[in-house]
Amino acid sequence: MRWRWTFLESGLLTGCLLLSSVAGLAQVQFDSWVSSEDNRYQLSRQLPGIFRPSQAPKQPMIRINPGRRYQTMLGLGSSLEPSTCANIRRLDERRQEEVLKRLVHPVEGIGINLMRICIGTPDFTGDPWYSYDDVPAGQTDVPLEKFSIYGQFMKFIQRGAVRIDSGEPEKALGGVAFQNPDGRIALIVANAGTEAQEFLILFGEMAATTSLPARSVATYVWRPQ
Repeated sequence: MRWRWTFLESGLLTGCLLLSSVAGLAQVQFDSWVSSEDNRYQLSRQLPGIFRPSQAPKQPMIRINPGRRYQTMLGLGSSLEPSTCANIRRLDERRQEEVLKRLVHPVEGIGINLMRICIGTPDFTGDPWYSYDDVPAGQTDVPLEKFSIYGQFMKFIQRGAVRIDSGEPEKALGGVAFQNPDGRIALIVANAGTEAQEFLILFGEMAATTSLPARSVATYVWRPQ
């Protein structure tokens, strides 16, 4: 039983049901999709089944009780960490599109709609270990007074902001941009390199030159004219 639950929880052996009424109240039809550890089944649709009036069970059962409710689901997703991003970036553009489509498309993929972003170094990385609150050896920062990256996002990105295109990362630089409901643009740029980096911010016909220290994050905010 422990083996079965391990694979059910990890999503390696799963079934999905959709219910619909058929032939009056006595029967309900269900559809199902199955995935298995050996990849014989990969969200494979099965033949429809039928619910019939219950009898004394002679096998293990799962009892559904719609009257007992728990939390509302915001969505389902997975971890998006440097090793994942690095592997996706190694693919050509066509394969990248295919992989992302199979991950997030609600019909042609598995419909992931949430991503967990690592705060600090994940378990798998090709970079030196780091956090967003590094202090000298022997020191601590329990109040998180030197914790920087969280504020780089939350202080400047408003509720209802829309992410906008910020191009492809270049060298050690990576950026993400949003347009806030008040019209202002917020651009967050990270320099993962070991040296300071000078770069351009291009916006329409305008350009601005700025620089970013090594291993740092900056937020740039402006209101389009």
